[in-house]
Amino acid sequence: MRFIHTADWHLGKGYAEVADEDKRVALRRERFEAVRRIGGLAREHGAEFVLVGGDLFHSTTPSNNTV
Repeated sequence: MRFIHTADWHLGKGYAEVADEDKRVALRRERFEAVRRIGGLAREHGAEFVLVGGDLFHSTTPSNNTV
């Protein structure tokens, strides 16, 4: 049985400290793209599970869009 372990995705992080809105959008998008890459690596390496240890979402009440 093969696992891929990852942690602290913080999906939905707003990046309020970044002044440029286009950069904030790109940073948020990149978090989701990273999840897609992790899924691709899981398939590539025959992992049956992806274990996320840590914060999946940045908020305890993520938006429906983030989920």
